[in-house]
Amino acid sequence: MMIGRRPTVRRMGQLFMLFVMVMITLLLMRINFGIGDSGGSSLGRWVQNYTHSQSSWMLNAIKRIGVPTGIEHVPVPDGPTVSIEVARPSEISPVDTHAPSVGNENARVQDEAQDRVDPHSSDTLGPNLVTQNDTKKDEFFDETKVNLAIDQDDVLTDQKEAANQGLPDTSFNSSVSSLGAERNVMIPRDMIFTPSPNERPLKSKAVITFLAQASREDWKLFPLRDPDWFFVGACLHAYTFCHRTDTKIKDQDDTEFVVMVTEFVPQAFRDALSLLGARVLAVPSIEIKGREKPGDKYQYLYTKLNMYRLENVYDAILFLDVDINYFHQSPVALFEFFNPNQNVEHSYFFGSTREWQDGNGIFNTGVQLLKPSVYHYDSMLKLALDPQGSRYGDQGLLNVYFASTGPHPWTELPQIWNTNHLEVRNATEVESARGFHGKFWSECRFLSAGARGMFSVWAEAMAATRAVQVEILRQVAPGLVGMSLVPLVPGGDCSKWMQITGMTTQKYQTSMSTFAVLSMGTISDAVHKSRDAFCRTFAFAPHYVEPGHTRTMFATLEYALESLLPRYDFVWILSPHVVMRDPHHLERLFLTDFRDMRKRAGLGDVIYAFRDCEHALTGSVILANEGAHKLKQFLERVRSTGQNINDDDVVWELFIQLFTGNGGRATLQVFDRSPWYDFDADHCSTFFHLKNFGMAQENLYQKIPSVPNRGVEFAESAQLPSEFQLFPPLSDRPAKPKAIITLLAVAAQDYGTKYLQDSDWFFTGALLNAYTFYHKPATKLDPSGDVEFVVMVTPAVPQSYVLAFLNLGARVLVVPAVEIPGREKPGDKYQYVYTKLQMQRLEAIYRGVLYIDIDLFYFDHSPVALFDYLNNHIERAHTNVSMEPYFFGSTAEWKQHERRWGQFNSGLQMFTPSLRQFNRLFEYAKDPDYARYGDQGLLTKYFEDNWVQLPQKYNTHHLEERNASTMEPAIGFHHKYWCDCHYMTEASAPSFLLWVRDAQEVRRIQMSQLAQATGEIPDIPIMPIIPADCQMWKKLVPEALKQKVLFDTIVVVSLDNVSPEEKERRDKWCSTYHQANHDFGIAAKSVIQVLQRVMMLLGKYDWVWVLDSKVKIDEATKPFSLNLAKFKDSVSPVRVVAFADCGKEASGSILFSKESLTKLRDISASMESSGNLEVPWRDLFSLVMAKHKDGIRVISDRHDLYRFDQIDCTEFVILN
Repeated sequence: MMIGRRPTVRRMGQLFMLFVMVMITLLLMRINFGIGDSGGSSLGRWVQNYTHSQSSWMLNAIKRIGVPTGIEHVPVPDGPTVSIEVARPSEISPVDTHAPSVGNENARVQDEAQDRVDPHSSDTLGPNLVTQNDTKKDEFFDETKVNLAIDQDDVLTDQKEAANQGLPDTSFNSSVSSLGAERNVMIPRDMIFTPSPNERPLKSKAVITFLAQASREDWKLFPLRDPDWFFVGACLHAYTFCHRTDTKIKDQDDTEFVVMVTEFVPQAFRDALSLLGARVLAVPSIEIKGREKPGDKYQYLYTKLNMYRLENVYDAILFLDVDINYFHQSPVALFEFFNPNQNVEHSYFFGSTREWQDGNGIFNTGVQLLKPSVYHYDSMLKLALDPQGSRYGDQGLLNVYFASTGPHPWTELPQIWNTNHLEVRNATEVESARGFHGKFWSECRFLSAGARGMFSVWAEAMAATRAVQVEILRQVAPGLVGMSLVPLVPGGDCSKWMQITGMTTQKYQTSMSTFAVLSMGTISDAVHKSRDAFCRTFAFAPHYVEPGHTRTMFATLEYALESLLPRYDFVWILSPHVVMRDPHHLERLFLTDFRDMRKRAGLGDVIYAFRDCEHALTGSVILANEGAHKLKQFLERVRSTGQNINDDDVVWELFIQLFTGNGGRATLQVFDRSPWYDFDADHCSTFFHLKNFGMAQENLYQKIPSVPNRGVEFAESAQLPSEFQLFPPLSDRPAKPKAIITLLAVAAQDYGTKYLQDSDWFFTGALLNAYTFYHKPATKLDPSGDVEFVVMVTPAVPQSYVLAFLNLGARVLVVPAVEIPGREKPGDKYQYVYTKLQMQRLEAIYRGVLYIDIDLFYFDHSPVALFDYLNNHIERAHTNVSMEPYFFGSTAEWKQHERRWGQFNSGLQMFTPSLRQFNRLFEYAKDPDYARYGDQGLLTKYFEDNWVQLPQKYNTHHLEERNASTMEPAIGFHHKYWCDCHYMTEASAPSFLLWVRDAQEVRRIQMSQLAQATGEIPDIPIMPIIPADCQMWKKLVPEALKQKVLFDTIVVVSLDNVSPEEKERRDKWCSTYHQANHDFGIAAKSVIQVLQRVMMLLGKYDWVWVLDSKVKIDEATKPFSLNLAKFKDSVSPVRVVAFADCGKEASGSILFSKESLTKLRDISASMESSGNLEVPWRDLFSLVMAKHKDGIRVISDRHDLYRFDQIDCTEFVILN
């Protein structure tokens, strides 16, 4: 494969022509500047206009950035003023600036290098094998001036050659940058600078860091992952080199800071870096074929090599890992060591710091000082493609290429600029260090005693970075609500940070959210100062203050909508009389507390308030950006209806009713008294009231019904609805008075061959629950009792699933799927959640129903005892005519903050079915303002004041956060074990083994039924082989699904002369995971006898594995599905598998797949027609090969399936 292109005569001619055309272009530009814009190339003008429109807004924002040194009040047009103070890192005593001598010593890559490599960090070495992708050039556009005289055919040819090799396009665009004297700059066509060289001239040197990837565009809905923290590190670098006084790059350094990104970094993250002053360089990602790690954070290590392609852009580059921190001295001083070797054919320079205490001379590429060179880029890429040439990612590659004993020896830089392994450094080493290489965000608890103080320095730098970002956000135009801010960190205390770091790992993360505080009305100086201090030191939010005159409520809401919500995620409106508490007396950061309030960003129109006074009066309101569209509708409606917008009481009454009148609990969250401010009780009368929030407020306000009692009331029915079907029918098996019901709304017809979505796994939950209630001794329903188990399905569930449930003893109820008009979610796993309402129509069949979600399991205790609550209620209702005979019970939501979806969790419901209730619920569900969030929101709204709380131990969910005390009483375990076994705590993880235990029992029963089946065997879904190891299960599922063997069934066939000891070993192997059945005792005298048995078994099973009697099967250490996936990996379809056990002569076993059945029938028919029935079975494989060579695989690799004695090879199946 050709990598790069060496200079040729033709290429040198092209470069010469390029140089000439650049000079001509410059001359024409000078002429145009002299005579005005009266001519010139329209294409050239289009390019300039397009690039200017793409990035000039960021440049203008950057020009406006001014880091204040104290409180500053900046007027806002027609609005309030802003107060913010930027935190600055504490002063640190300067360290010794004397650099030790530099020497070149041997560097060699050792196999014992550590197994950890980071695309953003070279702190350690490790085996990193990645894959080569085609460069995505289409995603980049040209930001530089284009020389229109270039031969376009040649350029297209060059680009096509590069794309065919999966490498970046090394052709160039030309641009001119001036810095005192003019420099020729040629930028590779597949790279983009933002801002472009036309908007901000390039410097001759660059400090570069690398950000390979970041979260998705909807990153605010998800927990922070490693890529998000690497982005934080890049922001910290931007603060260091563009803002901080003692490390800021000076103009006379002729150096700039650049963040190199791939196409996998969203625009919001790039914009944040640009606004901080960094130049962003977009480059194509580079992966090496044969070293794939798709989806891994180490996937794009080799992309760093793109720096070497910038030889026509920068004279020298200082590369820094994204997790190296420079708090008080700038590494720009390292450019003093730059001294390119001009005595070789291709000039180069490479400097780095030695790995600490490795004793073998390996350097650490977290710091690299280099001279860019396309020649050396091509050479290194060739070396990377050679699996024998280098190992351990880019660091291993560079250590080989720049080895001291090689043609390009490296230069050693002072190690104090790259001080890593902070977990073992002493105080002396830390004091002399200038660069601190470590992930403070996740590893501060591992810092040594000597390095522990650096955490507070890092925290101060983080605070200063966020302060700069807040100031930028305040100054730029509205509309940057997607801007990413670095998280807040409590300074100086790692233990406190580790306690609250949950705000960056909870799914409701708020750590990167943006906040603004708006003071409405006229406030006193004391109130003003308290809010300034709160914003400056506690919340890191700008403080917007009303001007001298008092605004109306309508004007305040209008200002928040137009000026603040487009900028910020949240706006906190404070009434004039609340005084913020002293931030130094508050234990936690504001956003940490707010995390507990925040419910689920992006999925609701949310407003937050507090019960600060009696009668539900609140001194403040927090508006979320998600509610902006609803607020806009409200303001427009008030104006159009002619309401008095100057009457604050009227406006607030209408506003709060908008958020509470219909489905209020889904849009308005009311919490206990705010812990962040105080007030005089006399001022409560001026606070905002929450009278329509559905609360009994000492009869001060009358509760307004949320939805009128409307809708068609259908006639009560005493019969099973005609569109329902019960299997077995009631005539064959009468119904019990009560039922435990679960719902399977959808299932995949092709479950064995498709990539399974979450909903495709739900059928396994129904299988396991059927086992729980009809087979497991500890939880089995009493056959003489009054409860039965029912799987409710829709017509979308194939018949094969119904048969599987019936085979396990469950009753199956087929009902029409229910979708609410206007709330359709086609293809979504929650598409048919309202189908659960169909259970209410079963009043003629069941007196009581216990509904359980399909992922709610009872491993050792039955939930039948819950029916006592229903029975007691019914008995009391019979003697008390004032009691409602209808019963509804559920378990409370475990987390307070998740109650926006409802007070109870509808994964467990106990109720008396009622057609009247169904009619009402169905009608209310049609009203988009009545309730949201599916059936749970509907039910919790409908039964909000009339439900019975059942013991939560029967519905223990959120296993990813449970501790021992909350797990110990658990009876019902609500968790998707099939996909979330790794998402559990130490206390809840043992329940995975309970799930595996019961799932394996389900497979045992199904495999036993399969062994006993006769005649035509229907294709029904069977529980897959599940190991009692989460990591192995996570490995098995994708591999087995890819090869379509996850749900395959296996039978082991032993010939009649197998020894008793070997039969026992094979029985044990088959019973491990209940992965296979064992068929033994067949005659082994002829091929036809074996064939007939195999063909009969292939009518039942997906695989038949015939073992010679002499082989000794080994104990199963992993599911056989992994072996099947490996067997099918290279040949498809695989029909027959044999093993080169005795060289290439014989196999101790032969494996047949169901796809081989037709071929085997052909061979059998041929043998019977020819009368050749005495062929020994050892010749079976040879006959198969002679008739059909396709789909046959011989495994030549050593395997751990069985052992044998070489002397027995003469009795094995012949391969030749």
